[in-house]
Amino acid sequence: MSIRSAVVTGASSGIGAATARRLSAEGFHVFCAARREDRVTALAEEIGGTALRCDVTAEDDVAGLAERVGDRLEVLVNNAGGAFGATPVAEAVTDDWRRTYDVNVIGLMQVTRALLPALIASGDGVILNVGSTAGRVAYEGGASYTAAKHGTKVVTETLRLELFDQPVRVCEIAPGMVRTDEFALVRYAGDQAKADAVYAGVAEPLTADDVADAITWMVTRPSHVNSRHGGGELFHGGSIGDIQSVWARTDLGGQGGQSISPTSDDGHLETGGRQSAGGGRADAAARTGDDRDPTIGRCSIRPCGHRQTPSW
Repeated sequence: MSIRSAVVTGASSGIGAATARRLSAEGFHVFCAARREDRVTALAEEIGGTALRCDVTAEDDVAGLAERVGDRLEVLVNNAGGAFGATPVAEAVTDDWRRTYDVNVIGLMQVTRALLPALIASGDGVILNVGSTAGRVAYEGGASYTAAKHGTKVVTETLRLELFDQPVRVCEIAPGMVRTDEFALVRYAGDQAKADAVYAGVAEPLTADDVADAITWMVTRPSHVNSRHGGGELFHGGSIGDIQSVWARTDLGGQGGQSISPTSDDGHLETGGRQSAGGGRADAAARTGDDRDPTIGRCSIRPCGHRQTPSW
């Protein structure tokens, strides 16, 4: 049996690096792609993968990534992303908005476009886009990031419709607050005090490894575990910043599968646990307890789409 391969963008740190490690442990040969060549080189050496310097916003870099991957690919994790600045719209910095949109939406599009032929050729490909609960709500000072992550969500949904007759499942994971070494620090231009304040008072924010665990579970489901977009719903209740419930409803397992509404109130990420009639497990969900920032809610995993005729 040939070794399955996976591409992880933004693999130099955080969720990307954690995902590369977990996929490698599952037997994948991982192409670790990121701008910081020294970091992905060290990671690739650690896990026995392939390091590729790749800025997803640069078409030449993406073309080089596709050439190196070759004509067959089983998994693409579009993880590269980020937020730049946190100013109100009235004080918006145009360059920050462009950078945010370029990496979260344009970059995702370019990598997907370049690697889609290889994913289709595998006969059982999976695209996993890393979104955010910021792609479901709005909050003060976050317009550039929320607009971009709403874009990630809509690109995911569009791909499901466009690829309904192809052997490629399309998924999205939308984490709430995830504490990593760099995300908030980059957003606040290296201001450590502001970055630390983001997590103040949150006892157990999600970690990169929590999210990587959920990603790995999603992309390693067998091909017959097929979920379609079955009326995913999101609820934002109460005052701004008070997330009562954010969840996705998914129909799993084809005919006979039941609708599953994942919930978690203990502050930890859940992967599976409940079975549908068709044999699929529930989507992972997580929650943190902060009541100030609407992006700090549940980590909802959007359903996959695979060879399904669009219906609404």
